[in-house]
Amino acid sequence: APASRDAARASSGPVASHAHARFTVGDPVRDPSTGGILSALEDDFYVSGGAGSILGEGAFGIVRKAKHARSKRMYAIKSVRIEGGSDGVGTEPSASQSADASLSADAALKNKQPCVLADVIDEIHLSLSLAHPHVVNVYDFYQTKTTVHVVMEYLRGGSLLDAINEANESLQKRNAGSETLKPPFSETDAAFAARGLLGALEHLHSKNVAHRDVKLENVMFAVRGDYRTVRLVDFGLAMRGKTSRDKMSAQCGSPGYIAPEIVHGKHYTAAVDVWASGCVLFAMLNGRLPFEDEDCDVLKMYRRIADGNHAPFLPEVSTPAKQLCLRMLERDESNRFTASEAKEHEWVLTHVHGAEAVSGDAETNKVVHNKSRVARFVAAKRASFFASASASASA
Repeated sequence: APASRDAARASSGPVASHAHARFTVGDPVRDPSTGGILSALEDDFYVSGGAGSILGEGAFGIVRKAKHARSKRMYAIKSVRIEGGSDGVGTEPSASQSADASLSADAALKNKQPCVLADVIDEIHLSLSLAHPHVVNVYDFYQTKTTVHVVMEYLRGGSLLDAINEANESLQKRNAGSETLKPPFSETDAAFAARGLLGALEHLHSKNVAHRDVKLENVMFAVRGDYRTVRLVDFGLAMRGKTSRDKMSAQCGSPGYIAPEIVHGKHYTAAVDVWASGCVLFAMLNGRLPFEDEDCDVLKMYRRIADGNHAPFLPEVSTPAKQLCLRMLERDESNRFTASEAKEHEWVLTHVHGAEAVSGDAETNKVVHNKSRVARFVAAKRASFFASASASASA
């Protein structure tokens, strides 16, 4: 089946260039009302239907790995059910997929809550307008009567939540099962991750967009263990206003990250993203969220948020790191740091620029060392040449 499909591709002519990416063979057939590609997803991707291909699941859809048939590059494809699409799920599996394998992914998707098509399209168009090094790349989307498939960057590094959980487990093993928390990352790694996240939010806020669901799960990495490769993902709750200070009223977000103004039922601004980022930074420094309740009691957690009663910092956390965290967790949003102010805080700059300087010095030393080797080689050759010339003259 793949061979016959590739043959069909070859006979279809060159790939057309369009607004976002080059996935379809020939000119893509697009829905004029949404801009989505109406040809089958399997015309361009090998999408496994097996449960092992699922990268993540949410209330409305699943994310799977997919290989672009022509370039062989890996992508992540988010599939979301659409209201009124109960007669089937997604596209038909390709002939190269086994029936048993395709059922598991389709079954997972079929159990998801359906979305309004217009809301999904709005999220996609918003994501496409937010190109930034620390925002996940969204390339294009396919749509059928039942499903929308969003083609995104494949982030191999996992989420910040995964990284913290793995670090905490590793620390417990090294400490003979002790549950005493230790900082899961070095402050330099935390500073790089924080700077990437805050850079993404600075970009969003400059475009009058509030993310409204910043959390550990939505901070991902393109490369595992490289905290410079941060990507902010999931714009399902994002909202664009007319100005950066536009007020919003919808009570949304994830409980452990909700800002006090939302807890109090007040109108709020994009400053809620900085509060949530402060919670993320606290978790990177302390291995836990600042307001979580041991009994998982959401009401108790909201009371802690309203009172500013965060968990204590670990003794290993530096004073500048604490100061930044507390300025991001300022209950009065008018006194809270902006994303730009937090990104340029001395703690962030000291660690980021310090690490870059060390890296730069290492490269410089390498170059100097290599130049010295070349100089010694040239000097030796010159000495050998003149010695030979002198010997010849004497003869």
